[in-house]
Amino acid sequence: MLFAVTALAAPTVEQCVAASTAAQREQKNGSYLAAKRQLQVCASPQCPAVVQNDCTKWLAEVLASMPSLVVVARVDGVDQRQARVLLDGHLWQAELSGRPEDIEPGAHELTVTVGTQTRLQRLLINVGEKNRLVVFDFATTVQVEEPAPTRISRSVPVLPLILSGVAVAGVATFSVLGLTGRASLDALLKQECAATKSCNPSQVADVQRRFLIADVSLGVGVVSALFAAWQWWAWASAPVTVSFDGQRTTVVFTSAF
Repeated sequence: MLFAVTALAAPTVEQCVAASTAAQREQKNGSYLAAKRQLQVCASPQCPAVVQNDCTKWLAEVLASMPSLVVVARVDGVDQRQARVLLDGHLWQAELSGRPEDIEPGAHELTVTVGTQTRLQRLLINVGEKNRLVVFDFATTVQVEEPAPTRISRSVPVLPLILSGVAVAGVATFSVLGLTGRASLDALLKQECAATKSCNPSQVADVQRRFLIADVSLGVGVVSALFAAWQWWAWASAPVTVSFDGQRTTVVFTSAF
């Protein structure tokens, strides 16, 4: 049974010749790895002596010209075995062994991942460059905690709110009484008594009272508005307490008024 398996695995004459032809083509194209695989077939003792001799000579030439790399990954200067290596975007080494690995000459991109960190290097590999050391340096990752949110403590002032309300109410009262007083005055002037100045004193007093209250309300509103503006400015300019990451400090804000 062992003899049958060995005989079945041995290349045929046609396979030997085909491997020899393919190896020369691959070597000419610069595909050293593919040429190496073909030459290992036609250099087999089962191949005809002429083919085997040529393939053995060519295999030695390919092996002499084949570049090789030794990939090293270090974390804080310490060599790492558990590292994943991609060659031109494809998995090349699942872990590092410290031994050289054959590689085609030309431009390549090496990507090494250790833990959650990844490094990339672009290389130009030369024919016959043996055991080239390619080092990837990593540093221990440090977890940085995000600072606690900043909280600004500032209470809303009551006095400016009251003064602002008084100012609004004063202006509103002035508007209402001014309009109604004007309407009453116009109605009174249309009466016959207006020409002789013999109108009912109570009607005249009512109109005068409306205008007086309107004027007073306007004055109170304007004064309240001025005091409210001053109070708001003082509040905006006052220093406030800021709580940051468990500590309290005082910050002075410049007024925008």
